[in-house]
Parts: sequence; structure tokens; C-alpha cells
Amino acid sequence: MRCRARLIVCGRVFTGLGEGGRYVEIYSRSIEQLLGCTPYPGTLNIAIYPPYTGVLHDLFRRESMVIEPPRAGLGRVRAVRCSLFRVPCLALFPERSVYGLSALELVACIKLRDALSIEDGDCVCVDIER
Repeated sequence: MRCRARLIVCGRVFTGLGEGGRYVEIYSRSIEQLLGCTPYPGTLNIAIYPPYTGVLHDLFRRESMVIEPPRAGLGRVRAVRCSLFRVPCLALFPERSVYGLSALELVACIKLRDALSIEDGDCVCVDIER
């Protein structure tokens, strides 16, 4: 039996720039393969508390899956499997991001805000698979 390490990362939910949905649709074929379903066309943004940013940098650099851009002019996206309140998700880190590692962008099969009754300012913890 193999024991898998877990990483719990906490932060506050915030409204992003509104561009996540467009990029989820552009990368949807690859996201669907990793997630196992058609992704909801949008992301849940979580501002990560500073103690976690260094760990996240290492995680995305060493242990993430790479989603290649579907066309020229776009950047790669790094992804790790995770869950939010036991709902399976992908944590995405676009290599071209305005947030850097100060935020996680979660994508799931459902609209996480509605399904989990999450609002801006709520503190949430993401369980990241390793």
C-alpha cells in the first residue's frame, strides 16, 4: 500500500478579472482529460496566505502536470489535482498569470461558488494531492 502525502493550503476567496472562463474553454480539452469531466467555464480564485506561497512554488515546479497551449500565442498551464470540501478539482497555475503564486485558480465539473455556497472573503482550505 502506498501512502500519499497531502498538502493543505488555505486562503480567501476573491473575484478575479473575469478571464478564467475564457481560458478554461480554450484549454477545456486538456482540462477535461485531467479532471475526467467537462469543466465548468470559470475558476474559483483563492488568495493564498503568504506562508504557503513558497511551498506552492516548489509544488508547481516539481510535481505538477503541464498543459501545453492549444495554439500559438498562449502559455503553458501547470495543474495539480486537489479537492475543496471533497469536491474534485484542478488547481491551475498559468505561466502567464497576473496573480503569480499569490493565488490558486480552481476548476471543477461544477460551479464551486454555487454548489458550496462560497462568497468573496470566505476562508477555504484546498487539499492538494501529491
